[in-house]
Amino acid sequence: MQHARFALALVLVTLVLVSCSSSDDNGPSGPDAGAPTVSSMSITDGQTDVGLVGKLSVTFSEPMDPATINDTTFVVGGRSAVGYVEYDESTYTASFLPDSLLTPETWHILTVSDDVTDEAGNHYEGGTTSFQTGDVACENLLDHLEPNADIGSAAPIGLDSWVRTLTVCNGRHDYDHFQFTVDETVKVHARARLRDCIDGFAWITEFMRADGEMYINSGSSGNAGSTLGWYYTFMPGTYWVSVHSSESDPWDYALYDFILETHEPCRDDSFEDNDFIEDCADIGTGFTDDLVGCMCDADWYWVEVLDGQTITVTVTTDDPVHRRVRLKNSDLTEVGYYNGSDNPVVLSHTATDDGAYIIMTRFWLDGTDYDMDVSVE
Repeated sequence: MQHARFALALVLVTLVLVSCSSSDDNGPSGPDAGAPTVSSMSITDGQTDVGLVGKLSVTFSEPMDPATINDTTFVVGGRSAVGYVEYDESTYTASFLPDSLLTPETWHILTVSDDVTDEAGNHYEGGTTSFQTGDVACENLLDHLEPNADIGSAAPIGLDSWVRTLTVCNGRHDYDHFQFTVDETVKVHARARLRDCIDGFAWITEFMRADGEMYINSGSSGNAGSTLGWYYTFMPGTYWVSVHSSESDPWDYALYDFILETHEPCRDDSFEDNDFIEDCADIGTGFTDDLVGCMCDADWYWVEVLDGQTITVTVTTDDPVHRRVRLKNSDLTEVGYYNGSDNPVVLSHTATDDGAYIIMTRFWLDGTDYDMDVSVE
């Protein structure tokens, strides 16, 4: 019996020794007890000429507890220093985004409190960074999505969510470009909420494709507090939108928020996608009904015409909706044009050579039902 007890004890000791051994020469890892540190900052202590609208960011050495990073633990002190605090878990970066221009030429203090902790609950030691803002000049009004002056540098943004604290400056020479993707046919409404600008600020919105060709552009004006925008129905794909001022004063600027809102699309007809001249649809001669014009949607068609024949295009709607109709000859010279609310609209031209003639329609009302009668005689 004693031999059996000794054998059992030997087995238990062996199991304990095996469980305590490890293939890791450093032994088993213990709980994280080290305090997080700062790896980098967007500003340095004592820095001057700091921008008035850009993000102020602190990157930590390890993953942090997002719940501990907020507007009471990550604070910018100074006159008018109100904004939004966010944390990027992929980069361990906490940021403060001003809600309005920081007071120019003024000292501010960025404070990160010791209530900020890592995921294990270890407290950051806390710290402050002093900086002085620059004056009100375009170089100090670059927002957190800059540079996005053209399609090649466009800032990708999501749908149905406001992007805050953006700026345009330098009159009509500063463009902000944004890239967006839609997975289904949808109406996209680009809206800019003006936060700070001169009265009657002139504003341009442009929807574009990758080569910069515009679907439509719209000009409007507004004061601080107004929201300006334009909408268009897009098929699935990636598109671009730009906004800019048309003011002539190089020092005019606007502080704005931006959103791409999605809505139910305008219904399209069977000839889509014929938004550009190179995508002309073959409409042929005769009467075609059940055509649909969406808001500012250019519909392009072509028909073969021989030298000496006369082409007549008649566009009819149920109501006298504002419309634009163009007729181009085979070398793309415009030979017929109408812009107004007459109903029907009739354009006619006698050809001087053989080739494809181009017809374009555009309406200023969503879901406009129209018919087109094309005769070539």
